[in-house]
Amino acid sequence: VIEIQSITVNNAGKVYIIYKEYEGKKAKESKDDRPAYKIKLIIVDEQTDATNQKDIILELKKDFLTSAGSKVLANGDVVVIGMYSATKKLYTNGVFSLKIDAKTDSVYNVSKKEFSSDDLDMLNDENNTQKHKGEEGLNGNFKLIDISYLKDGSTYVTLEENYSYTVSSYNGRTWTYTTY
Repeated sequence: VIEIQSITVNNAGKVYIIYKEYEGKKAKESKDDRPAYKIKLIIVDEQTDATNQKDIILELKKDFLTSAGSKVLANGDVVVIGMYSATKKLYTNGVFSLKIDAKTDSVYNVSKKEFSSDDLDMLNDENNTQKHKGEEGLNGNFKLIDISYLKDGSTYVTLEENYSYTVSSYNGRTWTYTTY
């Protein structure tokens, strides 16, 4: 099972596709206290075929990467920013970022920022934050919307609450399911 998270094209025509690839046939988030998926980045251009495509696995040691997105910088490099969870409960505990050199496709400037208690207090709303057995973080209903990367090196990440729900109806013979 594959879930596309982001597609970005730079000025040279390179395409950066970030996707979540689950182990097995079902979209299961964890297995044996480790992620049951990998978030990957594939880089393709007009010269790419199945034998020379560039694949990068995005990972932070034991943390669960929950989502990622990308944006082309002014110099043509690509910044990848995403959210991570320290546990399989998937509360979002912070953000990570890395840059990819547009010419060499090499990864550089990898960083990770854990949300502080002050950050979580600022977002505090019974629907936004979770506290359970000493663990705290944002609930899993946030989606990465935009990345702004400034000349002074500052990064602004815009997250948005993202809910999906399924409505089912029965007409006497069949069930219909619609997901919003």
